[in-house]
Amino acid sequence: MACLIECDADPFEVELYELAADPRTLRIDRAQRRRAGQHERRVRRLKGRGRRAGG
Repeated sequence: MACLIECDADPFEVELYELAADPRTLRIDRAQRRRAGQHERRVRRLKGRGRRAGG
């Protein structure tokens, strides 16, 4: 079975798997998504404040 997988392996898929399985990559990805979420929440909060002040 391992021989079959090794012969049929797509280098791009292998690279994607290795990146996804790397703990450093996972931490970086989580941090980037967390920061993006914080930015979106901040933008929504500031827009909400603008509506209340101008209304």
